[in-house]
Amino acid sequence: SPDMDMVRNLVATLFKSIEGVHNIELKAVLWSSDIYGNVNVSEVDNIKDTKLIVSDRMGYTPTHLAIDYCSKVASRMRGRKKIMIIITDGDPYYFSGVNELMEDKEIIQLTKTAIRNALPRTPSIICFKVGEGDICDRVFRGRIVNVNDMNTASSLVAKKFESLVRQAL
Repeated sequence: SPDMDMVRNLVATLFKSIEGVHNIELKAVLWSSDIYGNVNVSEVDNIKDTKLIVSDRMGYTPTHLAIDYCSKVASRMRGRKKIMIIITDGDPYYFSGVNELMEDKEIIQLTKTAIRNALPRTPSIICFKVGEGDICDRVFRGRIVNVNDMNTASSLVAKKFESLVRQAL
């Protein structure tokens, strides 16, 4: 899809921007799930692995699980400063069993708890939400940037990352 092409290009750009910089480590983690509760996780560790960034048509993101997983991954990465940049195309959804979509109230609580637990490991968390939905607004209070399209999100993420890289140098 065109949006996944933009995500792939954005991640490749981020990897290119830190080539030869030894005190910055980057990892991209892609998440999705299906109506059976099956979760797909892909880790991208370098520019060559950006080819792994594809649309898997699973369609649902268990954001609370992604935040928990990614904060643990970040805690094992070298470097003093940790930042988690989340790019999502909508609100968190998760099927906990076959056709058992979690209620909004439960997904909100689980996601807020995941953020609270992640902050000691990854004190900088920012979410770029592409499109509609209000659950992300409620759980990422003060840590969310709403955008209308992936092109805008890509541009803002690249600028934010560039600023962070400059601070680290």
